[in-house]
Amino acid sequence: MKIKITGLPELNKKLQKATNMTEYGRKLRIGCLLVKTDAKARLLNGHSVTGHLVRSISSKVEAMTKTSVKGIVFSNVEYAPYEEFGTGARGKASYDPSLPSTPEGISFSQKLGRPAHPFLRPALRDKTPQINDLLKPYR
Repeated sequence: MKIKITGLPELNKKLQKATNMTEYGRKLRIGCLLVKTDAKARLLNGHSVTGHLVRSISSKVEAMTKTSVKGIVFSNVEYAPYEEFGTGARGKASYDPSLPSTPEGISFSQKLGRPAHPFLRPALRDKTPQINDLLKPYR
């Protein structure tokens, strides 16, 4: 009995691509952990009373398509945007345009409010060079 396997080179290419994607996902997970750790440290340096916001910061890596993944660092706490962006006139006055852009839907009211204490955007900004170094082999 003879068995002939066809398409082996194509299969090897697909397996190699899947392995690279898995490695990329691992490196991206490390990048997310860098940002997450930095964001938590920023909150612990004076802007955390109960620690609830600090504990809420999470990260995940998820597949977008068969050939792309994305990393997300986030907080599901209701008041996280108010801490990040501030509120009212004080929030608007403390807005830092050098940080990554403000998402759609965030606006400042006419009330005095409270100043921003950004923690996620500065963490991303400061860790971006390290993340780029981690992902450089895959570009």
